[in-house]
Amino acid sequence: MLAPFRFAARCRQLAGCALALFVLLATASAGRAQNSQRIDSLQRIATTQTDTTRAWTLTRLAWEYRPYDRTKALTFNQEALALAVRAGHVEQQGFCWMALGNVYSFHEEEGPALAAYQQAEPLLRAAAGRRLSLRLAQLHYNWGLLLRERLSDNAGAVPHLLLSVRAYEQMGRYREQAMSLNAIANCLYYEQRTAEAFAYYQQAETAAQRGGSLEERLAVMNDFYCSYLALYAKDPKPAYLRLAVEHLQQGVALIRQHPQQVSPQYLPTFLTNLAEACTWNREFDRARQFLHESTALATSMGIDNLLAHNYGILAGLEAEQQHAAATAAADQAYRNLPAVNLEDQAIIAQQLQKAYARLALWQPAHRWLARYTVLRDSLAARTNAQTVRRLTLQYEVEKKDLNIRALQQQATYQRWLLLLIVGVAGLLLAAAVAFARSSRLRRRVAEQQLLLSEQQGMVARQEHLLTQQQQLQLQQEVDYKHRELTTATLNLERKNELLLALRKELEQVPETSQQLKPAFRLINQNLQLDEDIDQFRLHFEGVHPRFFQNLSALAALSTTELRYCAYLRMGLATKEIANLLNIEPHSVRVGKHRLKQKLQLSKEIDLEHFIQNI
Repeated sequence: MLAPFRFAARCRQLAGCALALFVLLATASAGRAQNSQRIDSLQRIATTQTDTTRAWTLTRLAWEYRPYDRTKALTFNQEALALAVRAGHVEQQGFCWMALGNVYSFHEEEGPALAAYQQAEPLLRAAAGRRLSLRLAQLHYNWGLLLRERLSDNAGAVPHLLLSVRAYEQMGRYREQAMSLNAIANCLYYEQRTAEAFAYYQQAETAAQRGGSLEERLAVMNDFYCSYLALYAKDPKPAYLRLAVEHLQQGVALIRQHPQQVSPQYLPTFLTNLAEACTWNREFDRARQFLHESTALATSMGIDNLLAHNYGILAGLEAEQQHAAATAAADQAYRNLPAVNLEDQAIIAQQLQKAYARLALWQPAHRWLARYTVLRDSLAARTNAQTVRRLTLQYEVEKKDLNIRALQQQATYQRWLLLLIVGVAGLLLAAAVAFARSSRLRRRVAEQQLLLSEQQGMVARQEHLLTQQQQLQLQQEVDYKHRELTTATLNLERKNELLLALRKELEQVPETSQQLKPAFRLINQNLQLDEDIDQFRLHFEGVHPRFFQNLSALAALSTTELRYCAYLRMGLATKEIANLLNIEPHSVRVGKHRLKQKLQLSKEIDLEHFIQNI
């Protein structure tokens, strides 16, 4: 059977990354001629650019030279990396390391390739920050392919490919996501995790359809349904073969319907796989038809390794029917055998051995069996060598990591030790300086404290004298204002008594005398004169500041009620208040009662006591 995964993977790499080894070997001169003009153009541009853009151009030049000239590709990549470092462009540095790893991977230098990818990963992650990065996704995809294809480390490849899947999905790059999902499925299939592999194949086909990439969809279909052929070879269930035939036919139909959308290599590949499926289904005429068409296409395109597979299948088919054409097909397969890799040579050798055995040609059958045994042993040795190389690389990486951590720990220990020594020395020096200074300071502090205590004593005495003088002056001012208030109140009382006495005398005069009316009017006006009240209020507030303001805050009082309160605050009796207000003592008592109600005082609270505490 044609090795479906490896061959289809090469077709996919040709379409996406130009990494198809078998096509490059067949068309190296044509590809070199096609790229020479592009290389010349890039070299001219690189001489006129800044460091940053020149680094990108040199990386592109390295990509063009990668299949043909390893030395030039590495040189251009290293120059680009130096320019990126000089420009301080972190993402560009990471991209240059990734491109360098791609060159090493292409030329099967797994150790340097892994080291380059490990250098690229933190740089690209730092440049990306929390956002998605196409470069980082590409790095993990290439890293996963290196582990799977070169080192046969399928388990190690899956985490890197999963990272690229998540990034491509979030960026909406479904074609690249399909490539990554297909690679994961192949890894899982080789790890004998068939159910998981099939689930990823289905996801890959869905992603390819979402991305509108017919090529990638066909690549997934080829890998997916050829896996059913591989299962059928181990467990011949008709359902496996039926699914494989149906979907391989569907793939052939899609290629014929859209020939411009896919690479030419896809059609002969599908036809070869379909022919083998038909052979197992014993549809020999259809199988022969597909093989002839595939062979014609492969011959026109110069795909010698596909020719070797086709002739190997054809030899088995003709031998199954005991046709003499089987030996001619076997000879053609033998002539094209050097074009295929070691694993495919083993498959074709086994096919030819079975074909000769069916024809009862035991000598060539034995020869091909011996060759198959040698190839199988070589494959086992290569697999073991890859495993040893992979383990060696892992050991070297882990050893380097341990050495780096040990050096970092040693450097950290030495740094902390140095800091400790410097700190202790500094503390001792500081302690000595502090002790000397503290001795001087203690003496100075003692002198200052003595001087300060003397000054404080003087200040205290002066403050005491000043306080006494201020209190004396304040008391004198209060006494003076109180005398003024008392004098003003007494003058007002005497004036009112005099006017009242005068009005009583005049009232005894007969009412017929019209000449006395102006005198009565003048007496009444003086008894109600507001200027005396204002003068009283001014003197009162000088002795009892904010009294009226605090009283007004308790209730809304009239002018007469405020005067009641002021006279009560002065300690005047009811009769004295009546004389000052020119009213009867009974009216004063009624006014007190109303005032108590306005102030909302209970019966237990004495009005005079309440007023005195305001």
